[in-house]
Amino acid sequence: MQPADRPLITPEKPRKHVFVSLPTESAMQLEGSETEDYPQPYTLKDADALHYLRQVLRLKPGSKLLLRDRTTPLQLLATLVEYQPRQATLLLEARGLARGMQQGPKVLLGMALIKEQRWDWLLQKATELGVFAVVPLQTEHSVVAVHDPQRKQQRWQAVVEAAAAQSENSFCPRVDWPQTLSHWLKVASVSAGDRRFILQERASSHLSLRQALRANDAVETPLSPGQTPPETICLLVGPEGGWHRDELALAQAHGFESVSLGESILRSETAALAALAAIRYEWPSGGSPPL
Repeated sequence: MQPADRPLITPEKPRKHVFVSLPTESAMQLEGSETEDYPQPYTLKDADALHYLRQVLRLKPGSKLLLRDRTTPLQLLATLVEYQPRQATLLLEARGLARGMQQGPKVLLGMALIKEQRWDWLLQKATELGVFAVVPLQTEHSVVAVHDPQRKQQRWQAVVEAAAAQSENSFCPRVDWPQTLSHWLKVASVSAGDRRFILQERASSHLSLRQALRANDAVETPLSPGQTPPETICLLVGPEGGWHRDELALAQAHGFESVSLGESILRSETAALAALAAIRYEWPSGGSPPL
C-alpha cells in the first residue's frame, strides 16, 4: 500500500519520461488520502505516447519508464510488458506527485513566428529553460504565415512534450494557437503584480533586462535577499525585422516595459533564449536573486 501523495523514489538507473493523458479520476484520487495496491496492470492507448515509446525511444519489454500526466502533477512508475496493435501493456509499480512543478516565476513567452526549423529548435530549448507557455505571434514584420493553425499547434505541442520528456522536466509547457499581438494582449490574464517586458534591439535609453529583473517593480531598487520574486513574467520577443511602432505603443499601453539585451543585433530565437536564461539565472529555484 502506498499513500497517494507520496513522491516517487528516485531510481538508481535512469528511466525514460513519457507524457500521456491519464484518466481524470486517477489525478483526482491523488488529492485524497486513498491508497492503492501495486503492482497493477495498465493498458496504454495514447497514440502519441505509443509512437514515442515505439518509434522514438524504441523501448523493449522490460524497460522502466515514468508516465507523466500532461495536465496534472500525477506520475506513475511503470515497466513495459508488451506491445499490441494500437496499445501496450504496462505494469504500474508506484504513483506519486511530481515535485517542483514550476520553479521561480512562470514565464509566458510571446514570440513572433520565425521559420519552421528554427521555431522547432526554439521550442525545444525554451522548454529546457523552463518556459511556462509559448504564444506564437503573427506580427507586422513576420515573414511566416500559418495556413493550418490547428495542425501546427498540435505539432508544436508534441515538440515541447518530447523536449520536456528528454530533459526530464517536471512540467510540460503549453503552446497556444498562433494569434496577433493585439488579440493576445486583450485576452492575456496578467495580474497587477506581474512583470511585463518587451525586448527591443539597441534600446540604449532603456534598462537592460538584467537591471529590470533586479528592480523592485517600477522602482529601480534591487530586490533584497529573501524577497518574493514575481509570480509571472510576460516576455515579448519580436521578429528579425523588429517591432512595428504601433505594436510597441500597444504593448507599452498594456504595461510592458521596453528592455534591451545590449548593443548586438541578435536573431529572434537567440534573443528569446538569452532572456529565458537570464530569468532562470536570477531565480533558479524560486528564491531571491543571487547576491
